[in-house]
Amino acid sequence: MVDSNTREKFVDAEKDADDAIVSPDSKELENISKMTASDQIIQRIDAMSSRVDELEKTVLELMEEAGINREKAND
Repeated sequence: MVDSNTREKFVDAEKDADDAIVSPDSKELENISKMTASDQIIQRIDAMSSRVDELEKTVLELMEEAGINREKAND
């Protein structure tokens, strides 16, 4: 049989263990926040890069239709 002192210590230990798991420290939260922001920035850059590539392709197609050479356009 377990006495009340042992039971209280066990309950306190459970609370401490739960607190450690449930509430990450501020440094961890800051790192997670920075990683999330970084990932979002990278995704936006990738999306913009794709859009610029598509735009460049479209401009080149229009130039071909109009009969403009790339060399003439650069002069």
